[in-house]
Amino acid sequence: RRDPPRMAGDGAPDADSPQGPSEPAAPLSRPGTYDVSKLAPDGGGFNKFDPVLTASTFVSRRFGIVGGLALVGLLAATEGSEIIKAFTATGPVPGTGEVVDLGGGLTYVDELV
Repeated sequence: RRDPPRMAGDGAPDADSPQGPSEPAAPLSRPGTYDVSKLAPDGGGFNKFDPVLTASTFVSRRFGIVGGLALVGLLAATEGSEIIKAFTATGPVPGTGEVVDLGGGLTYVDELV
């Protein structure tokens, strides 16, 4: 009776190989470096140091859906006012084209670049 063939790196000792039994792979982190796996152990894919995320988590856990919706409304009102200000802004004002002499030989032309 024969054992089924083993795949390389399956962790089982390989007595047939010239190197003897295989050893587990060394960890990838280098000595003296910070282990960042402690920051997001589940690999959530988000920045847990984001202040809005922290506030929304606290408010929605403390006040439920009403608190979460109030926070969303507050953020929408803040950002909405910034968008309205951007649309109503007049933008840069074109210059008059006059030459201004500052003395000492320094002059400039007042125009929009």
